Amino acid sequence: MSVEVCGRLGISPPADAADRLNGLRAHIPAGEERRALEEVREMAKVFGDTVCKELDLQRPRSDLQRTEER
Repeated sequence: MSVEVCGRLGISPPADAADRLNGLRAHIPAGEERRALEEVREMAKVFGDTVCKELDLQRPRSDLQRTEER
């Protein structure tokens, strides 16, 4: 979740984020990895939007959004 949130806020994720994600595999049933990641992504999206709103920040735009505006 920290990688998703950091990406949405435009900051670097924690250095140990990949190791922590690998550690979570033990808690995700086989075959449910994709669903679990989608749930985490959605939760991170809501969390990131809430933080941005509370801090009165604009969410960083993706390269795709910048390209579409041109």
